Amino acid sequence: MGRTRPKDLGTAYETANVAYARERTGDGRIERRAQHGAHDMGDVCGIRAHGFEGVMECKRVERVSDALLDRFKEQA
Repeated sequence: MGRTRPKDLGTAYETANVAYARERTGDGRIERRAQHGAHDMGDVCGIRAHGFEGVMECKRVERVSDALLDRFKEQA
């Protein structure tokens, strides 16, 4: 079996998060966004709660540290 590319793993992870969010909220409008490089606007959009709309930035990592979380927050 060949190696799985990191990009493919990330895509699968984002897709799984969309499926989970749709299932939990019952909202089919939640979807993956196309990537825009440096102008990326989040991985998943259409998340609505309490009168607000938000986006999800998905990160597939094995271990999380405070420094890594800070970096992810800046990206989001």
